Amino acid sequence: MTEYRIQNKNGAELLLTCSPEDNAFVQYTSPDGKTLASGGDDGRSVQAQTDNSDTFLINDTVSDAGGSNFEAFWDAARKSHRINITATGLTSTTFTFSNAAKILPEFDKSGCLTRM
Repeated sequence: MTEYRIQNKNGAELLLTCSPEDNAFVQYTSPDGKTLASGGDDGRSVQAQTDNSDTFLINDTVSDAGGSNFEAFWDAARKSHRINITATGLTSTTFTFSNAAKILPEFDKSGCLTRM
């Protein structure tokens, strides 16, 4: 299992946990400490907007469409310097970084599985 954490000065965190045996796990922690994670089917969502203004639903990693969205987000995040996260009922935040491609490997080398 491999974990990728993106954090900012406001205390917000985006945690991406990858395993070759199970679907990728996504957890967003907002600046006020509330969390929303993948796997819950309560209708809430975590969306990520990258530099090029594409927006991806990233907390559904189980369905074919959700898995494709997560993989597309991963590829866009590797090229981005900023990711804005919005989540149902949580405070939005922006993560700013450089060298994302050095931290996030290419998706097929990440150890992430998105579809069973």
